[in-house]
Amino acid sequence: MAEQTRLLRELSQHERYRQSYRWVTSIPGIGLVTGMTVLLEVGDMTRFSQTDQLAAYVGLTPAQYSSGEHVRLGRITRVGKHYLRGLLIEAAWIAVRRDPELQAVYQRTQPRSGSKRAIVAVARRLLLRCRRVLLDDRPYLVQAA
Repeated sequence: MAEQTRLLRELSQHERYRQSYRWVTSIPGIGLVTGMTVLLEVGDMTRFSQTDQLAAYVGLTPAQYSSGEHVRLGRITRVGKHYLRGLLIEAAWIAVRRDPELQAVYQRTQPRSGSKRAIVAVARRLLLRCRRVLLDDRPYLVQAA
């Protein structure tokens, strides 16, 4: 594991990833492993024209069971990058303690959906923030809720 971390650290300093790595790790909860996994697994963010496409690629969208006018949303689809999804969920637990806006999302969602579903919602927002900082080519700024 130490060898893999060392290799990721070296790769993060490569000129291809250096700037993107700095932007992604400016987001609370995103560290070396999660940040480099986002960059390596997802690649070019411009290939996702909508945020829902990226969330579906990672598997952070709810399954949908619809018939006629009835729309029912189920659990997350779990299709896609399971390793990245797990890292984002772990990072979300840290992010809710460090980012007031994400903490507000968690506290708003948790009473009606439970803590696990609420943290998946935060993980999805964390992924979408990674997309935004990479597309805007600027660091993330923590703001009050």
